[in-house]
Amino acid sequence: MRKKFGLVNYGDVVGPADAETNLYGAPDGFVNVTDIQAVKLALEGAANAPHLSAADIDAVVPNWIINGSDVQLLTFAMQGLTYPFAAPSACEGAAAPPPAGDPTLFTIIPDAEFIDQEPVSVEVFVDSVNDLGAYEVTLEVSGGSTGQLQLASITVEEQRQDFAFSGLAVYKAINLSEGRVSVVLTSGAEDVTGPAYLATFVYQPVGGAYGAFNIAVKNDVNRSFLNDCDAVKLAIDPGDTEVIGVGIDCFDVSDCAPMTCKVAACTNNECAYTNASSGMPCNDGQYCTLTDLCDGNGVCIGSGSACTPPASQCCELTDECIRPTETCPPPN
Repeated sequence: MRKKFGLVNYGDVVGPADAETNLYGAPDGFVNVTDIQAVKLALEGAANAPHLSAADIDAVVPNWIINGSDVQLLTFAMQGLTYPFAAPSACEGAAAPPPAGDPTLFTIIPDAEFIDQEPVSVEVFVDSVNDLGAYEVTLEVSGGSTGQLQLASITVEEQRQDFAFSGLAVYKAINLSEGRVSVVLTSGAEDVTGPAYLATFVYQPVGGAYGAFNIAVKNDVNRSFLNDCDAVKLAIDPGDTEVIGVGIDCFDVSDCAPMTCKVAACTNNECAYTNASSGMPCNDGQYCTLTDLCDGNGVCIGSGSACTPPASQCCELTDECIRPTETCPPPN
C-alpha cells in the first residue's frame, strides 16, 4: 500500500527539474503543477519522466499503469484533498453518475469509408454523461490484408463547441506510441450533453496497406474510460467497430456508385459494371424528354415531349414549357 496513504502530500511525486539534465529531482514537500507535468510525461512515455513507482498514483495499490486517473488524483492533491477520497469529495453539487448497469456509449466517426493511400481522420464522441471529471480514449486497429494503418497524430480540439469540456480548463496528455489520449478537468466535474467530442485520431496507410481495417475503442478499463469527479470509473460501452477500406472499392454492392444504364457488382472488393438491359427505365438528365429508357449499350435514350398543348414548346435551358408563338429565353 502507498506509504503516503491518508496524507495530502501523496501527490508530491517529484521536485523541480535540473536545468541541464532536464531530469526531475526528489520530492520537495510540495504538490504543484510540476508534479502534474511529471505524471503527464510518464503517461506520454517521455524519456525524462519519473519512474512508474513515483508516478503511479491510482490505485491505492499501484497497478503500474499511468493514465488519466493518475493525473486527475494529482489535481485533487493540489486542492488539498487527502488520499484516498471519501465520496463525495470534489463532487459537491454535481449530479449523480449514471447507474453501473447503464453504460455510456462511445462513437467513432471516420471522415471516409474508403481511401487509397491518403490519411483518414477518425473523431471520437461520447453520449451524455453526468459528473464527468476526466476521460481517456485508446483506439486500436486490426485487420487488413497487407501493410498497416499507422497512427500519425492525436489531437483534442478544445475550441470546438461540442467539446466535452468546452470553455473549461483541462490538463491534456497524449501517448502517440500507445494510441491514447487523456483529458482531465483541473477541478470539479461537468455534466456533458452528448454527442460530445473527445478527440481526433489520424491514420496514415503505410507498407502497402491494402484491405479492410477495423478501428475500435479499446475495451480496456485502464485505457478507455470515463471518470467522475472522485476518479471513480463509470460504466462504458466502447461502441461499434468502424471498417476502413484501403485501396479497395467496396465491401458490398451498396458501396459502388450508381451509374446510368449500368448494373453494379462488388467482386473481390472491386466495383464492376455491366450494361443494363434494353428498356430499363433511366434518366437522361433532360427536362424536355418524356420517356427515358436504356438502349442495352449503356446509354440512356430519351423520347417524347414533356410539354403538351397549348404550351407545347419545350425550353431545355430554363426547364419550362411555352406556347409555340413564344421564344425560349436565351442562355445566360
